[in-house]
Amino acid sequence: MTGCLSSFKVTGYSGGTVIIYCHYYTEERSHEKYFCVGQYSWRCKDIIRTGLKNTWVHRGRFSLYDNTGGNYFKVIIRQLTRQDEGTYWCGVDKPTIPDSYTKVELDVKKDDCCEKSVTETAYLGGEATIRCNFPEDHEDRTKYFCKEDGESDCEYQISGTYYSKLGRYSISKRRREILHSDHP
Repeated sequence: MTGCLSSFKVTGYSGGTVIIYCHYYTEERSHEKYFCVGQYSWRCKDIIRTGLKNTWVHRGRFSLYDNTGGNYFKVIIRQLTRQDEGTYWCGVDKPTIPDSYTKVELDVKKDDCCEKSVTETAYLGGEATIRCNFPEDHEDRTKYFCKEDGESDCEYQISGTYYSKLGRYSISKRRREILHSDHP
């Protein structure tokens, strides 16, 4: 058997970001992990690869993090374009036997409703409100707001479908936009 799932589909939006979770078996923890593109696994072209554990590796718009405690690695693709659409493979490098692969079909949709980058000005000690629009077909789905930096994982700060509050953060839905507030 090659991986926990043989294939799955991921949908992203043009200009946005996707996070792809690639699960592997416990005995594969020590092996290099990679993410490649191509119609067939045995002929796919490496995009990003790492032998590092529990450390982010970056290459252009792609980032990879091998979480050995969770037996998965994740790949982040930023600034998606329609050209990113296609077949990818999560790979575990096995030097003496064939590598194990999980097929990922990436679908990139265009959605004019949503800005993919938002800049807001806030003042020290003040309150910031960030408006995030979302597609109409995501109306009843859970929304997430998190802080990301280059050195650590983007951990969810807060999530909710209609309204949530967690520490300094609150999230509330107004039709097709989510408001995130950071209170001092």
